[in-house]
Amino acid sequence: MKSWSSEFQILRASGKLDQAHQILQDNISNLINEDYLAYGDACASIFAWDLIVALGDSTSRDARSYPLWIRYRYAQGRIRSVADLVIWPLDTLNEIDTIHPELRLIDCATDLNLTLGEERWAAASTAAATILELLETYSDQEYPFFSQIRSHSFLQIIPLAARHAVNPTTAALLREILSADILEPGVFEVATLYAWLFAPDESWDHRLQRAAAKADPFLHFVPSFLRCYLPNILALSSEDIQQIREIDEVLPGLRLPARFGLKRKYVSAPSIATSAGTTFSFTSISGASTISGNSHLIRLGSSLLLLDLGLNVNIPPAQAYQGIKANLLAALSDGKPDINRLHAILISHAHTDHIGLLPLLYRDSDLAMINTSAGSKPNIRIMANDPTRELAAVMLKDSANLHRRSAEPPFTEVDVTGVLRAIDPFPEDGQLDSFRDRGRIETWHAGHILGSQMLLLEHQDVRILFTGDINTVAQATVDPVLCPPGPIDVLIMEHTYGSESGHIQLSREEQESAFVQAVDRVLRRGGTIVVPAFAVGRAQEILCLLSEHAQNNADLFYEIYLDGLARSITAAYDYHIDETTLRYQAARKWLDRRLTVISTDDEREQFLESVQDRPSVIVASSGMLKTGSASHFYARSLAGDAANAIFLTGYMAEDSEAALIYSANKQDALDQLGIDVRCEVQHFHFTAHAPRLGLLNFVHELEPRTIILVHGDANRSQKDPASVYNILRNEGFDIHLGQESITATYRNGRLVIA
Repeated sequence: MKSWSSEFQILRASGKLDQAHQILQDNISNLINEDYLAYGDACASIFAWDLIVALGDSTSRDARSYPLWIRYRYAQGRIRSVADLVIWPLDTLNEIDTIHPELRLIDCATDLNLTLGEERWAAASTAAATILELLETYSDQEYPFFSQIRSHSFLQIIPLAARHAVNPTTAALLREILSADILEPGVFEVATLYAWLFAPDESWDHRLQRAAAKADPFLHFVPSFLRCYLPNILALSSEDIQQIREIDEVLPGLRLPARFGLKRKYVSAPSIATSAGTTFSFTSISGASTISGNSHLIRLGSSLLLLDLGLNVNIPPAQAYQGIKANLLAALSDGKPDINRLHAILISHAHTDHIGLLPLLYRDSDLAMINTSAGSKPNIRIMANDPTRELAAVMLKDSANLHRRSAEPPFTEVDVTGVLRAIDPFPEDGQLDSFRDRGRIETWHAGHILGSQMLLLEHQDVRILFTGDINTVAQATVDPVLCPPGPIDVLIMEHTYGSESGHIQLSREEQESAFVQAVDRVLRRGGTIVVPAFAVGRAQEILCLLSEHAQNNADLFYEIYLDGLARSITAAYDYHIDETTLRYQAARKWLDRRLTVISTDDEREQFLESVQDRPSVIVASSGMLKTGSASHFYARSLAGDAANAIFLTGYMAEDSEAALIYSANKQDALDQLGIDVRCEVQHFHFTAHAPRLGLLNFVHELEPRTIILVHGDANRSQKDPASVYNILRNEGFDIHLGQESITATYRNGRLVIA
């Protein structure tokens, strides 16, 4: 191992890039030939192009040093004018039979810098196309320079694409830029500026100037053909911006060439805001002012889309469906009140309050069906991604089994099977064929549970983002929400924790630490822990924490068990393991050797016998200890021993069994549940929803024109001066609290409530 390498890697991993740079600088004179490439790659990993140039200046040119030299040539282009680039001798190049993909990428990136600087557009386009091809072809391999060059090259390609209508689109490239693990200082600022400059459906305002000011120190990332025009943005007056808006309304796409003299006009789509009779409207069918039973109607042009079809768990399913159907038909009263007018139902994720009524729709006698080779399916398209479909299969079949004993079950497993057969994936190209006029949809990672996604709908020049349920905080199982590039005209956002009184006081890290410490304490005194956990997401997160604790405490051997619906859900997570975090993947791999799955009554009795001899943890659903559930069985069996513990890990309804057991008055649990609670009971507030500050930061990053809040306590948010609603309203955002059965229409850049 090189003497400088270990210390450098530690500093880089901890984010101390200035100190890491100093380590490299101090060791440049001590290198031997074998160190050159590793040193060059280390420099690139922290964007220290000056050190690569310094190393190249002192190195002889021969065939053996070609890999270093081509890095040197690229680094020159990053810190010197392109006229100063050193050209590699052709006779030496001929001695090299093949060029490694990484070296080809570096060479093409150098050519891109050079050709853009000389305004040789055809050659620049060729270099750009080769770079995109290389990055796509070798995306699954790790080459040190790839990620460092990628973002910078994309910042060069985007203006070229806008200038010459070259694919892929600006939005796709911006997403690629922002997905890098480490962003070079300035990349984010320039990417944000591009989002404003080149988005075809955005009217400029003061936020463009703000983006330009933030990007100003990093304009060396911008190709020279565009760079010379950007300082003019900072000098724009409010009157100038208004004039550009007026030009854009009359002749869309003229703003860039008219204001900054670009040689080719960037043409945008005609504005829906100025097209007579063409509107976007939103009607919440259910779940706008409360936190359950979510379903919302979107009208884009002539297309009708239903976002989710969830069950309010406090209402019997049949009654809940009839209520939603009545609201939906009322919202369709402008024409024939017929549910078959819907073009598609778009599903954000697989929680019951977002999918629970799909089987009742399937068995609705008013629903038009079509016959296929696989059986009959609704004429209305139902769309969800693969993980959501897998989880929905488990959740809905479990619900059907629970209802099977009812005299009049609201739906059966046959209905569930029919719904699952009807679910289609979202189109890869984003085009929704069911639209009568053009429309597109993109899905964005929501960070809530496996498969959860935000839905970005586009129609003409209006962009609507429906968040579904989101989390801005990393969980053990899924990464946080991925924010799409702007502009966003209408943001329909959940605000489960939108008020200060509902805000979680401890950070995620603090909750995890407190939980693990409590687990350790109970196990070391010889107790057994019952962890009631929601089957989707929470159970898997608890398993991850237990896996990490067990690995870090080899002296404390204990058994880990899993029971209830969480068994099947965990299997679905396993099937889509690549879409979980690396943290969960590592924990799950270790658990393969330690996790015992319980599925029968005999196995449950054996578990109760085994815990008398050794400490154990049982993770079981339901999370609120619903009577008849696996977690309720274990709590009733083990609560009488003071050495044991029940650790509640999420939301508790006030009238739930979990709330009774957690209450200070244990007599209530004995009287109403027949459970003598003598064990330790704690509540750890893990959540899959974004905290209040996370929601605020999410909005500040998106800067939408209009916001509609749903999936939250509207009354509490209105009264709480520190709520997301009141803070954003005071900041000047056009924000509205969603209301059931009230239609809001977006026209001419403003939302009008009917």
